[in-house]
Amino acid sequence: MNGVGRRAGWRGCVLWLLLVGCGAGEGAAEPWMLSSPGSSDDGGTPGGGASTDGVADASDDAVLETGDGPVSDDDGDDSGGTDDGGVSDQWCVYMVTSAGDSDRLDVHTQPDATTMVVDTLETGESVWGGPTVVDGFRDLDHDMDLPRWAEAARLQNTGECVSIDDIPPAEVALPQGFQLPFDCGQPWRLDTWGHAPALDMVREPDQVGTNGATLRAPAAGVVNQSYYHDNAGNMVQIDHGDGWFTTFIHMQSRSVEVGDVLAQGDPIGAVGATGPTSNGHPHLHFELGMDADGDGQTTWGFEGAERVNPWFDGVEYGQSNAETWRDVVSNNCP
Repeated sequence: MNGVGRRAGWRGCVLWLLLVGCGAGEGAAEPWMLSSPGSSDDGGTPGGGASTDGVADASDDAVLETGDGPVSDDDGDDSGGTDDGGVSDQWCVYMVTSAGDSDRLDVHTQPDATTMVVDTLETGESVWGGPTVVDGFRDLDHDMDLPRWAEAARLQNTGECVSIDDIPPAEVALPQGFQLPFDCGQPWRLDTWGHAPALDMVREPDQVGTNGATLRAPAAGVVNQSYYHDNAGNMVQIDHGDGWFTTFIHMQSRSVEVGDVLAQGDPIGAVGATGPTSNGHPHLHFELGMDADGDGQTTWGFEGAERVNPWFDGVEYGQSNAETWRDVVSNNCP
């Protein structure tokens, strides 16, 4: 995929964007790696029960589902084991080859051509690939936090192999300038529940004032989506440029339409409890996304979506499930 941003992932408190490579030959860039944040979701059906503390629980925002089957080592012929000499930690540079009538190679969330496509490679691109092959698909996920698989027959080993620990990531700028999407000075509670890195937000100290609270753009951008979703209720997505998107669901109301140009702090609607997956409990479900496949939007609301750890006022949140941040004050000020 030429000229399209790759997925960004986080390890600890550092944002990593793994290397992007162009075609083979003199002057070619380093091979790229697919990665994603350590997200998790309960994958349950919409409309789970409320938690004991009155805040929406881990299942409230499971608006979509993907499979998460077991993964086993394979040598490409369904007989099990690893290839590349049987060295389990060796990762090699693979060149994407053509397939007759196609120069594009899809990358899937599972070793199965029917699963979600999260990226597309072009013939001649190079990519780090692991020794594990399952059902004819090679593992491309260096961080081992969310599987990425591509058809092994289309990946030619160049012979350049290293230990997985020796594949150098490239550090890039963190998402800059994002603020909590609420009025200046308001304190909010943030929870990941079982769907990190997505966050559920309620007003501090006792949730009073959550329902109907004004939602504001966390950074400048253009409204990318604004509609009523059957499970998630009123939702808005904003394109902030450079591949960054923010998604807001369960909104009581929406005050923006697709194409609206926003400055940071502009009102976009109000917090609510619309959609069955809100469990009838007023809160904001928020996701920061990085466009991995270059389609001009980010997927949201399910495990494996293009969502990443949110940053507000220079602080990272959403690193793992079952985390809570109390009294996070909005600095979304004029």
